[in-house]
Amino acid sequence: MDGLLAPATELVREQLRSPGQRLLALRTVDRRSGRRVRGRASLALFALASGGVFARRRFTPVDTPAHARERERVRAEADAIYRRHPDDVDARQRELSALFEGSDTPNVMVAVLPSLVAGVAGALLRRRIAPTVEISAERGLITARRSARSRRA
Repeated sequence: MDGLLAPATELVREQLRSPGQRLLALRTVDRRSGRRVRGRASLALFALASGGVFARRRFTPVDTPAHARERERVRAEADAIYRRHPDDVDARQRELSALFEGSDTPNVMVAVLPSLVAGVAGALLRRRIAPTVEISAERGLITARRSARSRRA
């Protein structure tokens, strides 16, 4: 379940207020209008974040004892290569390339790319459809927490 509920916390914070916001008498509003963030915008951001979580879980390889042993073997061999070639960068790089080509270690980009794409897309979409600001629910005053775009403006 790790990470599956994280996108929902932002949706709850924007639409219903978190317990901390209730305690401090804060609410999240659209920076442009001063009104509550539209439900469609919150749901679109929630769907994008959830899709990123599911894609990350789908493409990240499952960590099995066999993978752990392979990682340890590759790490030990890489340490040995660094000890054998402390000053010869070219020889060290050739051996490391051969080691990683022959090993069954997962591709880091395959594991990181879904999270990276979802994070960047979410940040761009938030700026476009739901830039937010925290205000005092009682006085309507703007507090310190603002979206990235409003800090630049």
